[in-house]
Amino acid sequence: MTTDQAPRTAGRNPSDGETRSRGLLAPILLGVGVFLLTTALALRFFVADRLLVAPTNLYQKTTLQAIGASYFDAGAVQDRTGATLTLTSTMRGDVKAAKGDTAVWDVFQVLEDIPNGGNEVSIIQQRLAFDRGSGELKACCGTHVNNDTSVRPSGLSGLFWPVGSLEKKTYQVFDASTKRSWPAEYQGTETIRGVKAYKFVQTIPDTVIATLPEVPSTLLGIPGKSRNVAADRYQRATIAYWVDPRSGVTVHREQQVVQTLRGKDGNGSKIVADFTLKMTPQSQKELVAKADDTASKVSLLRVTGPLVSLLLGLALLGAGAAAMLRRRGTRHAS
Repeated sequence: MTTDQAPRTAGRNPSDGETRSRGLLAPILLGVGVFLLTTALALRFFVADRLLVAPTNLYQKTTLQAIGASYFDAGAVQDRTGATLTLTSTMRGDVKAAKGDTAVWDVFQVLEDIPNGGNEVSIIQQRLAFDRGSGELKACCGTHVNNDTSVRPSGLSGLFWPVGSLEKKTYQVFDASTKRSWPAEYQGTETIRGVKAYKFVQTIPDTVIATLPEVPSTLLGIPGKSRNVAADRYQRATIAYWVDPRSGVTVHREQQVVQTLRGKDGNGSKIVADFTLKMTPQSQKELVAKADDTASKVSLLRVTGPLVSLLLGLALLGAGAAAMLRRRGTRHAS
């Protein structure tokens, strides 16, 4: 091999590549560190608020029961006492109607005396539209209560509560029977199947929910010859909600209801319904599981994810700063 053919390694330092690699390490560490810090802030203050919202494709069924209930069976024209009433609520999201931050749910509630041949005591159909984050109801998207589109719902629905931001205060909650909102007052924290839930109690005074043009006067206890009279149906209720503050899921509900028929002229009255509905253990169990699942997602997006990103970001920033200082020290030494 001639001199010209010899490998040209003269003047090249073997550590040059290693030095360049070390030179790139500091900016890489600093860049990734800044990225993770930005991710932590985004998860906590931006991403979480946009992901932890009411679903548009919900399908949920809950059941409440009243033991020892009494009501007037209009079909059989007789009073029923000691009955077991079942309230089944079915909620289904209308994905096509949902737009942006607005969710649309259709709700079907049927109260029936199943042991007595499935006698239907009442049926309520409603279509609700609300803000997916705050839960505030909106008058849009074909909302109605029993096809009455003139109803303008406001406040919360009682079916969806704010996720991870529930406060110990009084909320306005819409009642489908009276077609208006009433205050639901915070009354403490109780444990439901291991979940520490906020209890809100809504007291609804006697309110006209329907007018019947022809009611037998004898039914109202009006003396004299039987005749048909107009009467108003009044309802008063006390509704209690137990809501998981982590997830906004209602894990238990009770409704005490009394309905009375009163003659339009102020004469005669009759109690036509008196019962207390309580959520069944099976529905409680399902909703608690849903609350725990949602709470884990809330924690991941608002606590665990941001915290891990923050700590890793700070660690990488520290390592990057240390690498940069070492590089500068090496330059000064040479």
